[in-house]
Amino acid sequence: MKRNCLKLIAVVAAAVFAGTAAWAQTGIHAGYMNSVNSIKMNSEKSKLTTNGFYVGVDQDIHLVAGLSIQPGLYYSYLVDKTDKSTKEIGNLKVTSYYEDHHLNVPVHLKYGFDVLPDMLKIYVFAGPTFDVGLLARQKYNVSGSLLGKDIDGKLTYNYYTGKVRTNLDDDAQNSINPADQESRYSRFDLLLGGGVGVEALGFLDVKVGYDYGVVNKLKGDAAKAGSVNRGQFYAGIGIRF
Repeated sequence: MKRNCLKLIAVVAAAVFAGTAAWAQTGIHAGYMNSVNSIKMNSEKSKLTTNGFYVGVDQDIHLVAGLSIQPGLYYSYLVDKTDKSTKEIGNLKVTSYYEDHHLNVPVHLKYGFDVLPDMLKIYVFAGPTFDVGLLARQKYNVSGSLLGKDIDGKLTYNYYTGKVRTNLDDDAQNSINPADQESRYSRFDLLLGGGVGVEALGFLDVKVGYDYGVVNKLKGDAAKAGSVNRGQFYAGIGIRF
């Protein structure tokens, strides 16, 4: 599955960057993204909400009438800083936040309706988005004292590799006990969704959409006990040329 996903990404990337025929329009987009991880662990449910931005390019390849296919390549950065308030664990002060980096490869079918020819068009789109997780980590900043020693350091847990990087000693690290340290995420996801958009003046493109991940992002033993599915809402603006 991983090999097939990588092949597909390579093909889409080639189409996006190499499509220069008259029947294809290149678009550059950027905008706001909100992502929610729906978490189920041992019959308990919770959510992790992140916010950030996306940026990327796509190709609008005309097929027939108002129908076109729209492959794209997008990078997104998401962060949750709602937990970035200082907490005290004994005499230690700990702040933490979660950040997520993704590469999204949508392959959408699009159908447009002319409202004013060459001036205003409304369109709808739908299809799969292939997602590659680049980095997902919980970061901790730690200061204070423990067992008579002054502590000032950092700890990072990587959800894809399961590795902890820190400059803290063992006692300080064990006191923090990073949340979900046993959870491991798969880098590959498949999201399904769609949205609506408006093209104005022949070059301005505004759209909103939503995708939901159908693959359980948890892997290993954690996948037997629960699931994590990611949904993303986005709204952005772009130009076509």
